[in-house]
Amino acid sequence: MIDKSYIELTSLVNMTLSIMINILGLPNESTCFKLTVTACPAGLALYEVQSNSEMKDYECKCDNDHDDNIVKCVPDEGKLILKEGLWATNVNTKSLNGMMEYYQCPPGYCQCSSSKDKGTSTCNSVYYDSNQDLQCVCGREGYLCGNCNQTVTALLNKCVSCGHGNIALIFVLVAVDIIVITLILLSSVTIFSWLYPVLFYLQITPYIAQYFPVTFSAVQPYLHYISSAASLYFPYDFCIYPGMTSLVSYSLQYTPVLLFSTIFCCIWLLSSYRKFYNISISWSGVWLLILLLFTDVVNTSVSILNCPILRDSNGKKSMRWFVDGTVECFSGGHAGLATFAILVLIVCTLLIITLVVVVLGKVKKIKGCLRLRLWTAMFEKLLQEPFVDQYYWWAPTELIRRLLFIILITAFPGNLIPVMLLVMISVAVYMYIQPYQGLCTNILEVVLLGDILLMVMITSTDHFKTTAVFDSDHSFSIDQCGNVDQISEHAAVLIPFYFLPLMTSFVLIAKEIISRVKTVLSNRSPEACTVNKRTEESLTTNNHYPSSSCMINGPTGHSFELKFNSIGELTWQLQ
Repeated sequence: MIDKSYIELTSLVNMTLSIMINILGLPNESTCFKLTVTACPAGLALYEVQSNSEMKDYECKCDNDHDDNIVKCVPDEGKLILKEGLWATNVNTKSLNGMMEYYQCPPGYCQCSSSKDKGTSTCNSVYYDSNQDLQCVCGREGYLCGNCNQTVTALLNKCVSCGHGNIALIFVLVAVDIIVITLILLSSVTIFSWLYPVLFYLQITPYIAQYFPVTFSAVQPYLHYISSAASLYFPYDFCIYPGMTSLVSYSLQYTPVLLFSTIFCCIWLLSSYRKFYNISISWSGVWLLILLLFTDVVNTSVSILNCPILRDSNGKKSMRWFVDGTVECFSGGHAGLATFAILVLIVCTLLIITLVVVVLGKVKKIKGCLRLRLWTAMFEKLLQEPFVDQYYWWAPTELIRRLLFIILITAFPGNLIPVMLLVMISVAVYMYIQPYQGLCTNILEVVLLGDILLMVMITSTDHFKTTAVFDSDHSFSIDQCGNVDQISEHAAVLIPFYFLPLMTSFVLIAKEIISRVKTVLSNRSPEACTVNKRTEESLTTNNHYPSSSCMINGPTGHSFELKFNSIGELTWQLQ
């Protein structure tokens, strides 16, 4: 309980007092001097100390008893040891004098300093009262350590230098994107059911893993590179010209989806002309590209709109961009980018609604526009194909769950508890309903979701946080730039779980390639279209035709089985 004298003393902070003292023995003599009352240093507070006098004595002590974010105070160095992943600021106002405020630091922005206390070792953030920028890794400064000195924030939140030499490489990568997107849109690709759980894992896990212990950062980028390449955003730190801002750099992540939209519209228009009647859009390719691009597009848009309210040292509140704290949200260049991000999220929402309408067969009821009804019918069949009849409408939920995960990861940075709860719900749902037709795909989905859940639960425990970074049997260092020379033994436990789905996908891809090769070889053999002759006598004497069957690949990626029966009737069946 804080007493009245404490309140009276703290209310005088930053005030200058004129004090007159009479000199003992000289009643007509006195001296006058001015005294300015200052607050305790950041992280320290006034505490009553024992005194023999009738007056109460106070002194500044570490306030970690009341402030859970402070691990330890080092007043001689003006330093505070904070919990891992925090960025702090000291608010000096008349009403909030010396109050510390904390915010989640973006991954890789703040320093990680070892702190050994009571037999445990952890990785903590460090705040210096003399210079707030000292809590940032080298090359960073400002709000949330978001500003890169003469460089720009790029992929994996690293500060990279800019130069004109990257322009040629970017044109090459854009050309590769154009070729890949065009081939997918014009080819009848097959979307295997196991791609759904594997793609979800590859796309979501890197965003979760960025909040794993700092020593895991030596391993974390590799899956992020693969995920970025799968989303057609190549794992390269795009920086085109000197002085390039983080807003421009971040907007380049929209490149794949803009290329996809442009190429799709061009093919659509060309197919409407008679000269190009043989050109048609592969709807299996469209759905595959949606699955590949959706997660990164949503993450980019939501991240652009991630604007926490920060208070500066003077107590002024402002909305700052989480990616670059020096950018004030919804003003200047950020206003235009935020508007575009909102439009993209609206389009993504409309896309989900459209898929729901299509997969439920509501488009069939629309009169007229035969071409649109035909295309939506093919797309409807494609969306329903991997799932059991009871859950034929399941395809849109693949996009919905990606949207929910990205929102939770962005809205609660550094807090994996909401993500863990959503994963637990997902595991229960997929175990109960088993939406896929193949048993192996249902098992693979549950295993991969369980893998994510296991990693999140392990890294969320206090024991792992205090031992994963610095353990007794394995020592390493973290330099000022946040680079880790090697991974700890405890963090190494996550590696098999982290890369297990990737290895599984390689095995499944190899299996499909072998299966396809066998199919091609068998189709080239004389038995590809088999003729089952009963006997030469029955053919000539009974006027029967030879029964035969053939497999034909349609333009939408589906196979048709054509059958001739013994009396010459032709039947077909969609496979």
